[in-house]
Amino acid sequence: MSKKQIHSKNKKTGTVCTACRLLMLAVYGYSVFFWGSVTLAALFRGSYDGSAEPPGWVGVSMSCGWLLLTAAMVLSFFKKDITAFLLAAGGTAAFCAAGCWFVSAISDQLATKNVANDLLEMDREYAWRYFPSLAIPVLALLPAVVKVVQLLRQRKQAAETEGSKPVKSIID
Repeated sequence: MSKKQIHSKNKKTGTVCTACRLLMLAVYGYSVFFWGSVTLAALFRGSYDGSAEPPGWVGVSMSCGWLLLTAAMVLSFFKKDITAFLLAAGGTAAFCAAGCWFVSAISDQLATKNVANDLLEMDREYAWRYFPSLAIPVLALLPAVVKVVQLLRQRKQAAETEGSKPVKSIID
């Protein structure tokens, strides 16, 4: 490949990775930062009472997921893509585990209690709040794969450079 083709390919790859990061940021802002923060504030304020009160692990799980996803977002913009992907995967698992508890608890209550017509789809509404965060590790995967490929190429080039150096006996 010529240098112009390589530069063009790197520019396209950089643009695609930046687009992935921006999409991750949009999903993070909606699902994790906004709805996760609202839920955590309600949890820690004690707004849930009676049979709807979540167990302690839900708050811990959502808090850990929120922190890990926030760290992943920061690291992704510092181009620490592999670490960002790993944190995003773990954070999403923790965040969605807590989200699953809320959705299933609401579904159970909707099935067993009489509710107003405007609340009949509340479980779906909560699912649309929490589960878009599943897209974050998927979007973080592409920059991570690009980074791994770049690291492998650099290692291969370093090995080729090392292999093409003259042997000490030839120099002497």
